[in-house]
Amino acid sequence: MLSKWRWIIFSVIILFPIPVIANAIAENDSKTEVSELTDNRISQLLRYTSNQFTQPEKEAESPDADITLEGYERIAENSNLALYVETESLALKIVNKETGYIWSSGLEPDREYNLNDTWRQIAQSALTIEYVDDEANVSSESVLSSETEPELTQIENGFTATIPFEQSGISIQLEVILDSTSVEVSIPQAEIMEQTNKLASVQVYPFLGAVEGTDRDGYLFIPDGSGALMRFENKQFSSVIPYQAHVYGEDEGFRRDTNTSTDEEQQEVIPEQQVTMPVYGVTHGVDENSFVTIIDEGKSFAEILAYPSGASTDFHWVTTQYNYRYRFFQPTSQSMSGYNTYQEEMNQFDVKERITFLSDEDANYVGMAKTFQRYLVDNDMLTKHEDQ
Repeated sequence: MLSKWRWIIFSVIILFPIPVIANAIAENDSKTEVSELTDNRISQLLRYTSNQFTQPEKEAESPDADITLEGYERIAENSNLALYVETESLALKIVNKETGYIWSSGLEPDREYNLNDTWRQIAQSALTIEYVDDEANVSSESVLSSETEPELTQIENGFTATIPFEQSGISIQLEVILDSTSVEVSIPQAEIMEQTNKLASVQVYPFLGAVEGTDRDGYLFIPDGSGALMRFENKQFSSVIPYQAHVYGEDEGFRRDTNTSTDEEQQEVIPEQQVTMPVYGVTHGVDENSFVTIIDEGKSFAEILAYPSGASTDFHWVTTQYNYRYRFFQPTSQSMSGYNTYQEEMNQFDVKERITFLSDEDANYVGMAKTFQRYLVDNDMLTKHEDQ
């Protein structure tokens, strides 16, 4: 009888743990599966936050309240925009009447900036030029660099200004016209006057829409490949370099960066980038305020420059540089020794940019693309077809 009960008890002990073990195994398998799923999900989420994919936009912050029109004169106005200018530097402020937003090409007088005097002059000035002396030495000058006094004349829907750069002895005429939702900026070739020094390049309103650090949410749009965004983030590593690319590629007849140094002096060469579309833009608060700049004339001699915060200054900024003279290597012997110099004759072209201001649902890179598309269609550079 005892033997029988021992067998029953033994059987229960042997059989009872089986479902417990099975449940434990199932639970462990479930945890492993969940863990693997979680790891995969995290991996996918991290992947989709890279620049390989579009990203969800942050909720835009309200515009800074310290942007004022003090010191600026209203020069033109229409139903969409109002144009203001500071007569000393020719800096601009453009009021978007639809949103009330103020776009500025310069600095606010009562704010502290981490800029030296040279960068302050560049940031506030309408134009910054590079020029070459008789010995092929290159110097730069902004409207505010010396005792330059622009001669401003108000015209219908805007102004013209003759800028006699005192340091270089070069005179340039700038024209700014308000047109519906755009501002058109021009530099006529015929009005450029030189003396001893020769004009090498001009940057036009380089700090229009510039943002210091993360003062605003938004991005710079650059025409890298099919288009790329440089988002407003904190200062990058000190090794960060600006984006610089020639519209339609560099002229092979001029190699400005030819390296004539010895092997010990060889420097890293940054691969040349090529722009196929003469357009760039700035967004301040996605779906709030943007502008897109289209280079209408002078594009074949233009470079697009885009600086992230940490590259030279704490600002994110983008502009066009127009090259009136290229640097090139002049060989003087069959062994190809020689020297770098600049073109004697100036490249012949007019400058014309169209800056179109966008609001609300158009204030993003899609709105910029549509604006450029309309420009191409209106100028017979793109044929419109019915969707098949």
